Amino acid sequence: MTTGRRDATNWSEHLECCDQIEKLAARFDPRIPTVIAGDFNQRIPRRRQPIRVFERLLEVMDRWTLHTGGEVEHGPLIDHIASDLVCTDLRTWAGMDAAGKLSDHAGVACTLHVTE
Repeated sequence: MTTGRRDATNWSEHLECCDQIEKLAARFDPRIPTVIAGDFNQRIPRRRQPIRVFERLLEVMDRWTLHTGGEVEHGPLIDHIASDLVCTDLRTWAGMDAAGKLSDHAGVACTLHVTE
């Protein structure tokens, strides 16, 4: 089973999303703090995604600190939070509890602070 557009090739929608993030970010006011969060559908560090797709995501996200990359509890994550703020706390939780599966993703939250 596949999801997404029927005319899309493998990872093409992901690359298009990276392009859109890059275009939007070019218009961001650098005086206003930015938080980028969501289901990026990629593990960081890279696991099975194509190297070109992984490198494109890193290129687009390079202007922010990726708070959820690397080895974290319940990771590696595919949902990420990046920002130009200071992260003082990162919390994750499993996608299941004692009663069973809650989600196919682990949960993640960051405490972020503006520096002055």
